[in-house]
Amino acid sequence: MTAAVERSTAEPRTFGNWQKPRSPGLVPRLGIIGSVVLLVGMLLVLLTAQTRGFLPGLAVFLVLVLALLPAVYRSPTGRNGWQVAAGQVCWAIGKARGQHVYLSAKVPPRNGEGEPVAFGQHRLPGLLASSRLLEVQTPAGQPVGLVHVPAARHYTVLLEISPEGDALVDEATVDAWVAGWASWLGDLGHEPGLVAAVVTVETAPDPGHRLAAEVNRQLADGCPPFAARVRSRRSRSSGPTGMTAPPPSPGRWSPPPGAR
Repeated sequence: MTAAVERSTAEPRTFGNWQKPRSPGLVPRLGIIGSVVLLVGMLLVLLTAQTRGFLPGLAVFLVLVLALLPAVYRSPTGRNGWQVAAGQVCWAIGKARGQHVYLSAKVPPRNGEGEPVAFGQHRLPGLLASSRLLEVQTPAGQPVGLVHVPAARHYTVLLEISPEGDALVDEATVDAWVAGWASWLGDLGHEPGLVAAVVTVETAPDPGHRLAAEVNRQLADGCPPFAARVRSRRSRSSGPTGMTAPPPSPGRWSPPPGAR
C-alpha cells in the first residue's frame, strides 16, 4: 500500500478523459440525419412492399442500404463517406476553374510616382481572400491586428499568452493553474458576441528576440548608460533557448446588431 501511494505521488498527474462530441442517433455513426433517413426509408420500404409487392420493396431497401453505407464509413479525420465525396467533388470543380492557384505581385504595390506603398494590400489565398487586416491600438497604446471578414461581419484577434514552466512547482499549484485555464475556456462560452475560439500550443526555440524586447521595454529613459549596455549585451549573448512558445488563442467576435 505504501509503495503504491509513493508511486502514485511520484508520477506526474495528467489530465485527460477527452471525448469527441458525436451526434446522437439510433445506429452508431449514423447520427441524427442518418437515423431520420433510416426511419423514413424503412417506412417507405414497408409502404412499397404493401402496395407494389415484394420485389419493388426489396429494390427500395437496397437503395436505402446503398445510401446509408457511406454515412457509416468514417475517415481518419472523422468525416463520413458523403462528406469525403462532396469534398472531392468541390475540389475538382474548384481546380477546373483555377481557384486553387494563388496569384500575387512579386513586388509591393506602388503609387503613381513609382514609390512603394508602406501599407500596400494583397489579397490572401483561400477563405481569407475577402478579409481585411486592420491595425488598432489598445488602451495601453499597443498596436493590435484584427482580421475583418465583411461577409460574415466577424473580427478575429490573436491573444498571445506566455505560460510559466512547471519546474520546481508543486502539484497543487499546477492543478490550480490547470483549473484556472479550464475555467477561462469555460467562461468563453458566456462571452457576448464571441463566435468561436481556438487554442494553439506551439513549442519552438526562442532566438532571443523576445528577451531583447522585454529588456528594452523595461529600460527606463534616465537609466545609466553602463547599465543599459550591460542589459543589452546580456540579452544578445543569451542566444537561442528552448522554451514553450505562448499558445496563441485566436477568438472571433461578431459585432452587436446595428454596429459597424
